[in-house]
Amino acid sequence: MQTVENNADPAPTTAPVPDHLTAPPVYTLPGNASSDEARAMAVRAMADQLTFPWTPAQDATLKYIQVNNDRNRTFYASKAYAGMPYAGGGTGLLQALSYYDFETGVMKDLPWQNINDVFGNTCATAVNWALSAVCPSVCGTQTDSVAPAFGYEPIGDVTLPPDLVTFDNGEHSTSVYVDAADEQALYRAYAMMLPADVYISVGSPNEGAHAMMCYETPEIVSLPGGGIDPDNSFAVVIDQRATDKEYVLNGTTYLMRGRIGGRISFSELRRKHYLPLRPADLANWQGSEPAASALDGAVSTLAELRGATVLSNYRLARLTFTLTDESGEVVLTRKLNVAQSNFREKQDRAFAAVSAIPGGRALKAAAEEGKTYTAKLVSLLATGESFTLASFPLTASDL
Repeated sequence: MQTVENNADPAPTTAPVPDHLTAPPVYTLPGNASSDEARAMAVRAMADQLTFPWTPAQDATLKYIQVNNDRNRTFYASKAYAGMPYAGGGTGLLQALSYYDFETGVMKDLPWQNINDVFGNTCATAVNWALSAVCPSVCGTQTDSVAPAFGYEPIGDVTLPPDLVTFDNGEHSTSVYVDAADEQALYRAYAMMLPADVYISVGSPNEGAHAMMCYETPEIVSLPGGGIDPDNSFAVVIDQRATDKEYVLNGTTYLMRGRIGGRISFSELRRKHYLPLRPADLANWQGSEPAASALDGAVSTLAELRGATVLSNYRLARLTFTLTDESGEVVLTRKLNVAQSNFREKQDRAFAAVSAIPGGRALKAAAEEGKTYTAKLVSLLATGESFTLASFPLTASDL
């Protein structure tokens, strides 16, 4: 949720090379995976969002309207970029990659007038999507809802009141809690951060709002008389940002809207009112849970499917409905990307199947009398795994 924008575009004209993310990533772990392995996987998911090389198939505009700062950015088909652009769409990496040609690195079929709707992330959305690919309990989506009630826990002796649920336009600024904390207790909490833990600042007069993920264990220097030296101790972070940074992949330079391995002193973290938080799953890791997604009951007709609910134990990324004819040709497709608003309404684990089904007019236009079709609904989870939820025959008379 940065508030600084740089529309300068010095990106080179070299096209992307297909040397990273050659296929949609899967972030599942074996059931006996350790907490360290889970943390490493979440950091990898975060890095994947920031580094995959791409160009748009044609010049593309990004428009992101904020309260105090509207962003307008053009991405050029002749330029090279890395990772998801900073945008308010709130989509996950897997939805974005559904538009990605892994052979050429070209993003195709985007809504070119405003790619914000389907392709991009803000800082906190990027962090939470990376975590949700590994941790099923993560529910937060933006910095205004990252708090203990949303699947996060405080670290060390820096505590939060149990009734703190949301930060709303600075009403619950993190400055209140950071300024009230004992300095050395805060620095000790920073020192306890592990990869995939989260730094959050909301409503700070010195930072505004931003979310960062811990990339590596902090660098700690002690004071001669004891305690932690905040000026010479550093957090190492990975985060989505609104400004460009050059990223080199196999000799090609891309513009990346993010930062990997950035160093920030503990004194700056305190000055900018960052709270240290830990995903609850990682705080109490007991091994990964196999991803699962299914309907709440068996269905064999379109009417039954319209009344069904999609259930999943990890964050739902997308629902795809297809209508296929007897020759195997798909005659109708509808993809429903689960949006930021759905997360806030806690609809990312339970979702009405009817939301992904085309309307009757579209279905009737696609189906011919006397022919039999196969209707199918497939879910994609943040883990990268897909599940066929329903598949059954129908005819035009069933519509």
